[in-house]
Amino acid sequence: MPNPVPSHGNLSDRSPCEVLSALCRNGATGVLTLQGGGLEKSIYLEKGRIVFAASKDPDDRLGELLLTRGLVRREQLEEASSRVRPGKRLGTILVESGFLPAAELPRWVREQVKEIVFSVFSWGEGAHRFEAGPLPSGEVITLRISTAEIFLTGLRRVQKWSVLRKGAGEIRIPYRLAPGFRELLKDVQIGKEEESLLLLLESGESSMEQAARNSTLTTLLVYQFFFAFRVLGILLPAEGPAEGIETPRRETPSASPPAGEAPPPAAIPQVDPGAGARTVMLKVPQVSSAPVPGAVAPQEVPASSPVAKKREYKVVRVEGEKLGGTGTRLIEELLETWSREGYVLAEVVPAESSSPSGSSPSSYFIFARH
Repeated sequence: MPNPVPSHGNLSDRSPCEVLSALCRNGATGVLTLQGGGLEKSIYLEKGRIVFAASKDPDDRLGELLLTRGLVRREQLEEASSRVRPGKRLGTILVESGFLPAAELPRWVREQVKEIVFSVFSWGEGAHRFEAGPLPSGEVITLRISTAEIFLTGLRRVQKWSVLRKGAGEIRIPYRLAPGFRELLKDVQIGKEEESLLLLLESGESSMEQAARNSTLTTLLVYQFFFAFRVLGILLPAEGPAEGIETPRRETPSASPPAGEAPPPAAIPQVDPGAGARTVMLKVPQVSSAPVPGAVAPQEVPASSPVAKKREYKVVRVEGEKLGGTGTRLIEELLETWSREGYVLAEVVPAESSSPSGSSPSSYFIFARH
């Protein structure tokens, strides 16, 4: 179940693609308005389906689209545009004037809607607001393509690395395919490149960094597909999206360590508040002079250190506010619980965040075991 989408927010915190996807998966009905770079575009949804789009950008108008695609000539467009009146749209005038076949009009209106939606996927800044409620009667048409196809096609057009990296997820966090992911793709024709990545992910959990290295696809395509698969709910963090702290399912109580043997030291994350919780160091305290199997010698390990290959990973997300105050005890319990399952803390990765509110971003605790 996707997280609820606030009625308004900043696109630097949540991309247009993620906002739109969450609304679709929640089955929302209403109008999503996006503002950025002096432009304003609106996407109309009905029961989670994109059915219409509008834009105040002159380049998004139907006439300009038909002109650039070679469907009408400049003089025809100018003549038809001069006759536009309230209640009399350009498309209707073009058909009545014989400049565009009537059978072609629905196709190109749908194409216009798709182009408007695609154009906002590359936005990295701006604002969004969603007004729930019935759509204006007579305002919308049915967009006869699947939501999955919109995201897969639209995100393949995004070339901005800053947008792709943020939207695709942390590059070292392991991801897994959602159960029944094929059902989510039933209405879209999967290409060979998308299929090759899906087959790779079916073989086991993989981070985006590993997928780019192990597949035959370019890094750009891997980022684009990871972004699309994530917003469609096809790809999930290895441990699934947790709102707080998740603990593993245990069948039997774990045995206590033998008498005289010290338990493994707990790695307590220390967040540097001066860096806006972006710099995370793992400080491992020394609790015993004797070597402990699986223990890490006292040292500081930067969060950017590589995670060992050929391991089983579990990812737990901890909300930013839980890292301060009394959060240390909660984190210690988390680390102790997973250590009983044979896992060690491999890395802490701060989630990407550029929120101006000053709130601490979440952090991903990555546990690994052989």
